[in-house]
Amino acid sequence: MQNDTVDLHAHPSMKTFYAGKDFTKSSKTSKGFNPFTLRTNLPSLQAGGVGVTWSAIYVPEKQLQRDCKFIGAASVTVKHLRRTFKSAPKAMAVEIIEHMNRTVAEARSKGHNVVVAKSLSELEAAQSTGDTALVHTLEGAHVLESDVASVDYFASLGVASITLAHFYDNGIAPPVDSIPDDFILKKLGCFKAKEDLTKGLSATGHQVVERMYDIGMIVDLTHCTPKARADVYAIANERARPLVMTHVGAHSLNAHPMNPTDEEIRGIANTGGVIGVIFYSDWLVGHAGVKRSGDTIEHVVDTVKHLVNAGGEDCVSFGSDFDGMTDPPDDLREPSGFGVLADRLSRAGFNSGQVEKFMGKNAMRVLEAGWR
Repeated sequence: MQNDTVDLHAHPSMKTFYAGKDFTKSSKTSKGFNPFTLRTNLPSLQAGGVGVTWSAIYVPEKQLQRDCKFIGAASVTVKHLRRTFKSAPKAMAVEIIEHMNRTVAEARSKGHNVVVAKSLSELEAAQSTGDTALVHTLEGAHVLESDVASVDYFASLGVASITLAHFYDNGIAPPVDSIPDDFILKKLGCFKAKEDLTKGLSATGHQVVERMYDIGMIVDLTHCTPKARADVYAIANERARPLVMTHVGAHSLNAHPMNPTDEEIRGIANTGGVIGVIFYSDWLVGHAGVKRSGDTIEHVVDTVKHLVNAGGEDCVSFGSDFDGMTDPPDDLREPSGFGVLADRLSRAGFNSGQVEKFMGKNAMRVLEAGWR
């Protein structure tokens, strides 16, 4: 396949760093959430024509150890998880970035056509040679440790984007509850923290967004409360940087505060930004009792249709959230399925130019405009 698909949000480092999975080897996938399977392995990425993956660096928040007995117990036996809860988040984020750099460098030394692109020029070079490229992003601004100067530091390490919020209030951007009620860890008693949708960006959060605009890092509003998102929209964007939500659905199809309203979709489109459709039916069409036809690629296609109607064809992209805490559609379990998705979009009536935009051109436009 052509190497022109872009995935705005996936977690190869979660499984390679914390579970010791081999990035260069195929991994058998199964239905449902599986913490032990590496979906974003290199053979699957290349089979699906995924030329660029926004590789999310996620440092589990310390609150997880207290909030989730299962994860707290796992930290006893998982060395890196235990160290994570004992270490400063910023230091752990750097360690995971360095781990992914080594992982990719070792793969390349063995003949695999893969690189970590730490700048737009490096990404363009990778595309010209047909290499698969990983681009570092941060999921959760807790790793900044409320220090605005950390934005510049992570930019110097090649980080292209920061998802401001995540599971817990980090002093920068408050989160929505982003774990479905029927998710296994929630059934086990995890994620009990209550969301407060009235909370917006902190003063430090305003400074972080402004600094990201200034130096050319892309602001990702996924996980933020609607009030925090509104606060970001209100910040003067003199550099005309695009805003994104990398892994969500649409509020009109699933009225959850994690998902953008039609007005927000249009607002993000007006910045030149994109909405990355998540590969998780719970966020696309609702929770267990509401699903129309199980976990299926059709939910992704339906969401694309809605985004086009609400914000135009230039605002559509994909953010799978593969290897995060997700349950991907049964017929779209790993990156090799991106080709199937492209075909299904064509059969749904989208022309070749539109499909090319959805699969990668829109996301590349955001990188070109937002990353410096």
